[in-house]
Amino acid sequence: MALNVFVKWGLPVVVGIGGVVGYSINNSHHIKGSGVANSEAQYNSALDVDNVSYTEEVPQLQETVWALQQSHHPVQEQLREKETNRERIKAEAKQALDKIHEYTFRIFSPCGAGTGWILDYQLPEGNKKYPTVWYIATNAHVIKNLKFSDNPYHQEMNTSVARNRRLRYAYWRNRYEHLSLWDDATCEPANRYGYFDLSLSKSNLGPKMGLDKGMYFNEKILEPRLFYVATNFLKEDESVGVKKENYRDFAILEIEFKDEDYARQVTDGFADKYKVDSTDAINVFAKPLESRYSLEDLKNYDENLYNLGYPGSYMGKKEKFAHHDNFNEEALEAAKLAGDRYNWYYDAGEQRTFGFLDAKRISRGEKKWAGKTKTRVGHFYMVREHKWQNLSPGSSGSMYTDKDGNMLGVKSVREASESGGKHSFITPLRSDRINKGEKGTLLSPAYDLIKGVDGQISSYKSQVETYVLNKNRNTWLNARHWEHITNDNKHTVKQVWLKGS
Repeated sequence: MALNVFVKWGLPVVVGIGGVVGYSINNSHHIKGSGVANSEAQYNSALDVDNVSYTEEVPQLQETVWALQQSHHPVQEQLREKETNRERIKAEAKQALDKIHEYTFRIFSPCGAGTGWILDYQLPEGNKKYPTVWYIATNAHVIKNLKFSDNPYHQEMNTSVARNRRLRYAYWRNRYEHLSLWDDATCEPANRYGYFDLSLSKSNLGPKMGLDKGMYFNEKILEPRLFYVATNFLKEDESVGVKKENYRDFAILEIEFKDEDYARQVTDGFADKYKVDSTDAINVFAKPLESRYSLEDLKNYDENLYNLGYPGSYMGKKEKFAHHDNFNEEALEAAKLAGDRYNWYYDAGEQRTFGFLDAKRISRGEKKWAGKTKTRVGHFYMVREHKWQNLSPGSSGSMYTDKDGNMLGVKSVREASESGGKHSFITPLRSDRINKGEKGTLLSPAYDLIKGVDGQISSYKSQVETYVLNKNRNTWLNARHWEHITNDNKHTVKQVWLKGS
């Protein structure tokens, strides 16, 4: 009798997304409660049966319900796993991009803007509590037109220091402290009068601190200096495509604040968080991809590569202070390594390496610097990004990292279109020596823009050794012995500090 009622009056009980977990049973024309249960309590209430003999039939019904529950369990588990995975990827993206944001600035300068990030800082001395000398990394092309009036670090300048100095002296009465560096009106005084200024801004600080105004003319900093630019930094070696006049799109500015409190404001307390023994800094010493994977295996590399910068416009709208990133929440993707599947950069039939593009394939690999034609060396990492997530001009110089904070390099080139081209090209901070293939040969010398390698003519580290350590000063990276510190190696590195080696 009761089993017949079950067959005749069984209505499906579903949970949330529609998985059947059992049946609501009633032998009358009035069904008590709802035929849909969204919780275990509702489900139990739905099993309140009128005029059913509670003898041996109820356990049989319970067994049937249990069987139905188990039959739909895998579907529900898969959906839960999918949602858990989505939340994990979103959390990874947020963590990576939040950290990049802590490092990153808009660089305002006359007649131009770009993105830069903190590479290093000098440790404070004496009574100072916070660093006032900072080293900001970016692309060389971002700072190529700056009118430096001094060259204390003996770098190859793209503009004439002597001419800039003469113009500055001739027009010394000109004042620019109220001029916004975001304004195109800065171009003429820069070109005609040697006007030079610079400011560093974050999206959360720029508007309230007025950081589009020059820090130099407003007497917040000394005149910025070019500390390092990667020109002629390698010895000539035709076997890996290195000519005498060689170039990588990388430069480092030295910014010296006059006041440590103002330095703390502009850098948003970076040095308070990232101290000498910090284990959560971005890994600027990460090995290049070709050291971690074989070139053949890179086609299977599917990691998100995160980027945050300060484009001059976004979705067709100019933005002075705002930052943007390359993570697409709908697709759960940032940048991904890409191949040249449509032969935009290689001819059909030429050998190529997935995710790598010979640097000479972009604009013939040539760049004018200091009146000379320089030849790019090495390769770019080639990545694809979603519409609008391939950040527009102004984002040049911004960093790319993986989810664990391992830095690959800096954004140097992007494909141009109104909404952002499909591909961006990353200048690696370092490279292994690569000599691969007969057609479309990939040639890349071994180099390290930060630490240098054997035979390298110059690097950021060599500049620090020559111009900072020799003056009995020290920097954050040097105090960390030029390596990434983790909880696993922190004790070992600390022993090296104590020995003073």
